[in-house]
Amino acid sequence: MLATIATAAGPCGMAFGAGAIWVEDYTASALTRIEVSTDRASTVPVGSSPYDVTFAAGAAWVTNYGDGTVSRVDAVTRRVSTIKVGSQPIGIAPASGAIWVADSGSGQLSRIDPVNSTVRTLDFGGTPSWTAYDQDTVWIGDQQAGEIARLDAGTGRIVRRSKVGSTPNDGDVFDGGVWFPDKGGALYRLDERTDAVSGPFPIQAGNPFVLSGYRGRLWIADFGGTDTIVIDPAKVRPPA
Repeated sequence: MLATIATAAGPCGMAFGAGAIWVEDYTASALTRIEVSTDRASTVPVGSSPYDVTFAAGAAWVTNYGDGTVSRVDAVTRRVSTIKVGSQPIGIAPASGAIWVADSGSGQLSRIDPVNSTVRTLDFGGTPSWTAYDQDTVWIGDQQAGEIARLDAGTGRIVRRSKVGSTPNDGDVFDGGVWFPDKGGALYRLDERTDAVSGPFPIQAGNPFVLSGYRGRLWIADFGGTDTIVIDPAKVRPPA
């Protein structure tokens, strides 16, 4: 079902766009751009304590947990624009032509227009944290209620809440499922259409934190250790 690969450090947010991998560095308050064709790396200063990064509309967008902002980094010029959001932004996701930010401090969602960077806030009704997304939907983990909230990104409305583990971490949409690891050491799958929940699937991790689906596998960074866990989603089974 799974394999582990030793790595040198804990997990961090990553995104791909404009021929590069964009990696946030929480401790350095910086964003690193790695050119895929050459492996050349360059660093851009962003806000305080960056938590997550996504790529959309020609730029990398970074949530800065320490100062309640989002940094927009232009992929061509590397120019940084700062956008004020809530007080403790965590997850960030592009959907339905907007950039959505989950803010745990204010308990709100922020919708950023990527053209003019204007911000509109919406009440979440909980503690929004990490996200997964497709073209029209954002799934948002509520780490207070142990739920995944489904946001219709076209209307800005939460249309469903699904119970999972107590502390859902950073998820991904992959092969018809929305996968969220939980701080308690388990994995949950929601059906992308219906949000029907499968799991918990136990995995060998102290704190499975960041999940990404790629080439038929789920790749999960363990914040409670130094491993990356690799799972074949076709073979996950609930405990006997």
